[in-house]
Formats: sequence, C-alpha cells, structure tokens
Amino acid sequence: MVGVSESRQSRATLQAVAATLVLCLLAACSATTHIAYDPRNGDGLGGTGITHAQNSSENGDGIGGTGVVGTISGFGSIIVNGLQLEFDPKTIAETDGKPTSLEALKIGQVIRAVADHKDGELHLNAIDIRHAVTGPVEAIDHDSQTMMVLGQKVHLNLGSDGPAINAFKNISVGNIVSVSGLRWADGTIIATRVDEQSKDERLMVRGTATVVSSDTVQVGGLTIPLKGTVVSSPKAGAQVFASGRMLNGQFVPDVVMGEAPLPFDEDINSVSLEAYSPVAEGGDGPVSISGITVEDANLPSGTKLNDRIV
Repeated sequence: MVGVSESRQSRATLQAVAATLVLCLLAACSATTHIAYDPRNGDGLGGTGITHAQNSSENGDGIGGTGVVGTISGFGSIIVNGLQLEFDPKTIAETDGKPTSLEALKIGQVIRAVADHKDGELHLNAIDIRHAVTGPVEAIDHDSQTMMVLGQKVHLNLGSDGPAINAFKNISVGNIVSVSGLRWADGTIIATRVDEQSKDERLMVRGTATVVSSDTVQVGGLTIPLKGTVVSSPKAGAQVFASGRMLNGQFVPDVVMGEAPLPFDEDINSVSLEAYSPVAEGGDGPVSISGITVEDANLPSGTKLNDRIV
C-alpha cells in the first residue's frame, strides 16, 4: 500500500507541506453520485468550480512531486481537483492497496496519487483508488437516497439522473456495494460513486477512529476488534483502515492499520486535497482535515460547515 507511518513525518514536516495547500470554496456544495457507469463515455461531475495551485518553475517543471487526494471528474488524462494527470504504462495502479489496472479507474472514485512535473504537465507515478467502505447494505431508504453500509451512513445525490435512480432502486439490503466518497464532519459519506460487488468481495472501511480502546476501534457505527489484526496502531481522531470478512453476521478483520495524515511515501512539495469543510466559518486557520493540519488555510469568509473545498 502506498503510504507512510505517522512516525516518519514530523509535525513540522506536515505543516511545511500543508502550507502549500490552497483551499478554495467550491461553487457546487453537493456531489453527484455515479452508479456503475462506463468511465470512458465522457460523463463527469459538472459545475464543481474547482480551482487549484501548482508549485512549478517557469518552464512548468518542479522539484519534488505533487500529492493528490480527490474525486475523478473526467478522462482523456485523469482529471482530479481540476488537475490533468497524465499516465502511461509505467503508472502504478492500486485499489485500496491491492494491485489493479488503470482500466479500473471510473468517474466518481476518490483516489490518492503522486505526480511529477514534466514538460509543463503532471505525470502520474502511482494512483490508488480509495473506497470509503465496501460492505453489505444494512438499511436503505430509496426516497431519501440514504443507506447504511457496514455501519457507515451513506448519502447519495442522484439529482434527475434517471439511469442512476433506477440502478439505485435495484440495490437492496444484503447487497455488497463499494462506496466512493468523502465524509462530512459527522462521518456521513457523501457518495460520488456506488458499485455493486460479488458476495465474496473483500470488505473494508476507511475513516476516522472515533473511539479506540485496547481491544477495539470504532469507525462510524462499526466497532472493529483489534486482537491479532493490527498492522499499525490506530489513534483516536486519526484515520484508520480495516479489511476483512463477514462471519456469522459480524465483521471480522484481517488487517487494521492507522493511516498517516499525509498518505504519501514519496518526496512531495505540494498537495491538492479535496474535502468537506470541518469548520463553519472562514479564517486564517489552522484547519484539521482528515488528520492533516493546514496552517493559514484562508478559507473564504462565509464558508459553511460541510461546504466542499479543495
């Protein structure tokens, strides 16, 4: 899995890297949900108003790479946070830390990537599809477009997308789904893509550890046992990843690991991060987003809780 342990990055390093992050209020505050669409047909997330900043020299090349966490909104190149990310056969692709192909990339997926500046363009070294949760649907309300998946509250925004609405109506309790999306401050996943999976699919959850004890960690409404499964110890308030299977109606993990605030193990000098605002007012910061401390965030005045930012 692409990532680093928290001990490898000091607070000073986190602040230095985070200081290059530019946060801008997005024009659209709701995210469109995609359900099982062909990623190459040109459909994308319209009206996001995403802006970005790149650290580069006059000829477009920079020293060090750019770390990216955000939602795929288009193809040609891979478009994330308004950045056009070029790729080639050498680009390493993973899904939740497992090897995959670039063909697995789809609009609406949340990804983590590292790219270098070359000839005025951003070229991908590695890209990891990062689902928020893969698991059984435990409850669903088709009218309100909400569901509970492996203890995680999920909200969809299908708008007037007829095919997506019909596809969602076919999802029922017991189905296994993979949900792509970012979380509101209360932990609700705002889905940008939902894909049905086979019954034998590996289950996983990624989110903030709200409660940690000596033998369990809680993510959303899911309590995860830790005995014999911990790769790196999760901490309360930090990000955690767990994967496993359902046995007798219970989630039994085979891996539980705390994730670093900045999940990059390569030299980077700038970060593009999509998120929902964890604060209700703009200001000079600092702001903590998914465990990353952003100094002097300069959120625009009038920023509301759960506004989309990048």
